[in-house]
Amino acid sequence: FLLGLGLLRFLSDSVLRALSTVGGAALLLYAVLSVRASLSKSSLPQRLEVVRNPVLLGFSLTALNPYFLAWWMTAGLKLIADILAYSSTLGVLTTAYLMHVWMDFLWLSLVAWLAKEGSLRAPTAARYLQFALALVLVYYGVCFLREGLT
Repeated sequence: FLLGLGLLRFLSDSVLRALSTVGGAALLLYAVLSVRASLSKSSLPQRLEVVRNPVLLGFSLTALNPYFLAWWMTAGLKLIADILAYSSTLGVLTTAYLMHVWMDFLWLSLVAWLAKEGSLRAPTAARYLQFALALVLVYYGVCFLREGLT
């Protein structure tokens, strides 16, 4: 959120293109990693113990997750720049941030539940879904790259 405050003033077209290119490359890397995981048969479902404070655990894992940080320094920064390009007001950025956090909470809760249930009940289908979602990452990665390289 704080990265977006006043960011657009300092970003030239060449910097925006570079962000788009790096963000697209990051998305393609995430897609490759996801495809590899979906093709791996070693990711068999397991029952895990529930931790005492899942919110604290989730916050800690997010804050220390290098992929989360890499995402926001590449593709996320590009998205912030796009929001600011269409509206330079702080209110729009704040609204987008609040909506993003709320939707993340809902979406990630749903995904976590579906992933747990799906991987336990239909592990093959879960791997197919992971592969299909990796293709979505490829699409957006190519879109970002195309925007950055043209």
